[in-house]
Amino acid sequence: MIFSPLPPQGRSYPATGGGAAEMHPLVRHLLSLAPDRATALRVHDGPPLQEEASLQQAGAQILHSLVGAVPAEFAARGTRLETVFRPLLDEALALALRVRFPGAAASPAGQAIVQAYVAAQQVVGAQRAAMALYCAR
Repeated sequence: MIFSPLPPQGRSYPATGGGAAEMHPLVRHLLSLAPDRATALRVHDGPPLQEEASLQQAGAQILHSLVGAVPAEFAARGTRLETVFRPLLDEALALALRVRFPGAAASPAGQAIVQAYVAAQQVVGAQRAAMALYCAR
């Protein structure tokens, strides 16, 4: 289960830059595949790109808007949160993989790079929000 407060095999997750929240290995993997901010800014030609904290906050808001009532029991809470979070993670991974491995295309389009970056940052925020909801009593 992605929202278990206990890391796999007794290992601890490294703390993210945002404080007490911890990053799940699949989210770390997503960030290793997704374009970084410098790459996204280099190809971005639209309105100013939001800061990472704003993108992550947007991800938390997306999760909160989708999750609805959170069950009191931990296992049910984890199941509900994973049911909402997993599609966000899967979509962000798909975007990052399309950018990382564009196939026959010579290089990914700038918009695809920006979308993959934004989605990855939103997943970071959604994962933090999900962990906060999971651990709330």
